Amino acid sequence: MSASMPEGVTTHPDFPVPATYKAWVLGDPGKLTYEEKPMKVPGPAEVLVHIDAISICATDFEIIDHGPPALIEGGLPFNKGFTPGHEYMGTVMALGPGVDEFAVGDRVTVEIHAGCGRCKRCREGMYTACTNYGMNYGGTDRRTETGRPGSLVGAGRRTRPWDMTPRSRRSPARDTSPIVADG
Repeated sequence: MSASMPEGVTTHPDFPVPATYKAWVLGDPGKLTYEEKPMKVPGPAEVLVHIDAISICATDFEIIDHGPPALIEGGLPFNKGFTPGHEYMGTVMALGPGVDEFAVGDRVTVEIHAGCGRCKRCREGMYTACTNYGMNYGGTDRRTETGRPGSLVGAGRRTRPWDMTPRSRRSPARDTSPIVADG
């Protein structure tokens, strides 16, 4: 069954969006369970990305075992439906209202930081050092909506196959070849 998208959201029949998806969800510290979640709908200046490849970093392990730096509603992410992971690339599956620089089917890499766009650091292009750290981006406090200050939390096939991301934090994928480390 395909997800129903509201007026203003662009999709394409060649890229169907399911109504639900499976994701690894953080319960107690160090405990992940595989759960079904409802599909999210992109809002203004957001796109829905099907995650095709991920990277797991030390921050993910720190969050799973200890919580910070992920915070949800001012507290630790445990037992709040949080899905860890934040370094990935994928395929644009739906465009929120007002997004015109990408098309459904575009391959993208994602930058997880979403500064406020208004403070001095953001205006200088240093959004990863935002003094408001994601507050009021498009009228939304990203710290409570997404579970991670200043970002839309991503995840990969091994944790979650879908993500929502602000359009300003995506870049076209230049090379889709896998990166393999020797040794």
